[in-house]
Amino acid sequence: MEAYTTKLIDICNKALTSGNVRHPPITHRIKKWESAEGTLRRRQRERIARQRLRDVVQSKGWSWPDWCRILGQEQCEEEIGPFQGPQEILDALHDFSGLRISIYFPGDVERVASLLSNRLRVVSEWRKDQDSDIAQKLENCIEVLNEPGAAGKAADLVKGEFLGYRATHLIVKLAPNDIPPAKLSPWKDIKVEIQIGTLIMHVWSEIEHDMLYKPLASQD
Repeated sequence: MEAYTTKLIDICNKALTSGNVRHPPITHRIKKWESAEGTLRRRQRERIARQRLRDVVQSKGWSWPDWCRILGQEQCEEEIGPFQGPQEILDALHDFSGLRISIYFPGDVERVASLLSNRLRVVSEWRKDQDSDIAQKLENCIEVLNEPGAAGKAADLVKGEFLGYRATHLIVKLAPNDIPPAKLSPWKDIKVEIQIGTLIMHVWSEIEHDMLYKPLASQD
């Protein structure tokens, strides 16, 4: 995995250089199993909360895809209910290895995403809010939607709960011509998550992640 990630960083650096994008060094991390296990538990809670929210939304005759888009959860529209098998668990660990590209100017975010999309196989792309307790936010939406005047209150909840830190996330694979022939079999299905955001966004994300998840991990 380390060799794959190193290759990916090299390609990203060359792509950003070709686009004259100024940026600090690209950082990366590969999760330890203990961390991955915590991620799976958290995403299981999110999937269950998302299923409950979908049931409430559909019971009111509203569009589930529309609500996913409103909540910034469109990439998770089908990620509902408990994990059903090994493949769903593996798919939930798309960020087992991850890169972080920090840039100085917000206007460069979409340009960086475009440069990388021209060099890598992009499996999915979305904008994500801060590292916050998504399961709790979904539960808050369920509570509000069960009250009178739900639609208006939910709109206010979305504005208050789901805005803030936003970064562009790409799930990528190496293009076939970037994979050495000897590595084709073990590397062809590896996916890595790339976070693209401003330097100040990523600093805040680190602070918030430590405040939220370290206490939660101690409770598991």
